Amino acid sequence: MIALQANAMSLSQARNEARFLTDKMYYELDLTETQYNYVYEINFDYFYDLNHYRDAYGYLWNRRNEDLGYVLDRWQYNHYIAIEYFYRPVAWVANTWSFVIYSHYRNDLFFYGTPHHYTTYIGSHGWRRNGGRSYFRTHRYHMPANHRHIAAPRRPEAGHAPRVAVGAGHGGHHNIDHRREEALRRENERIREQARRREEAQRRENERIREESRRREEAQRRENERIREEARRREEAQRRENERIREENRRREEAQRRENERRREEAQRQENRRREEAQRREENRRREEAQRREENRRREEAQRQENRRREEAQRQENRRREEAQRRENERRQSDNNRTTRSSHTGGRR
Repeated sequence: MIALQANAMSLSQARNEARFLTDKMYYELDLTETQYNYVYEINFDYFYDLNHYRDAYGYLWNRRNEDLGYVLDRWQYNHYIAIEYFYRPVAWVANTWSFVIYSHYRNDLFFYGTPHHYTTYIGSHGWRRNGGRSYFRTHRYHMPANHRHIAAPRRPEAGHAPRVAVGAGHGGHHNIDHRREEALRRENERIREQARRREEAQRRENERIREESRRREEAQRRENERIREEARRREEAQRRENERIREENRRREEAQRRENERRREEAQRQENRRREEAQRREENRRREEAQRREENRRREEAQRQENRRREEAQRQENRRREEAQRRENERRQSDNNRTTRSSHTGGRR
């Protein structure tokens, strides 16, 4: 629903586009005032009901063609279907509606005023308001007696002139309006004569332009010769200058090469000195590390010997203490025994 509403035209846009298109149809199809108002309504209904790009040449388009078949006479209708920007007025391009009429007329050009109900008409004669039927089928204005409805014929193939239908109309009269055909023939003759005069004037203008172009080309040729000669001299001077610059660059490059070699040798010597210094530092570090490890080993060995000596002395001291304790215990045991014997002897007495 959102997508469909986004493609629909607003009321003001439908009015503006319908008025612009109808104004050009009034001009090119020689409409009457009544036809002008009816065609505006039909175009407005078509534009205002567009909700999706598929509607442009679907049932809404067929309804528009049928309505116009009731309003236009046969001469007008055949010209209408032969003019692409009237027959297919709208297209969906780059997600927006595009109106073909603007490729033929600028958007501010109007030949006539607004229709009399331009600001009030909102679709009262459309198919939706008339039960899905054409309003103009039963509400025709006073048309010529030989007018008959045309049911939306096919568009002529590209490269072919529009086919004018000829046949018996009401009362057996011929369907073509001869006065319009004669006026159209005279208008075509006048247009062809104007085109011939324009072509003759254009031919003379082309002759003048070609002669002027020839003179300009001759002057341009001489100017080009002068420019080429000047360019040749400049190129020769530039060649000599380039030779001098190349020789100077060669000497500069040679000097630069020698300087680069000297710098590389100096850098190599410095690098060698750094490497030797690093090797000496690494050797001293390894030697000092070996000395520290040896010193630590000696200290640990001396510490172990000292610990063993202390442990041996401790063990001897413990043995002496145990021996003294044992003798003390034996002495105490002997004293206790004597005391016991003395107490027993006195009792017997």
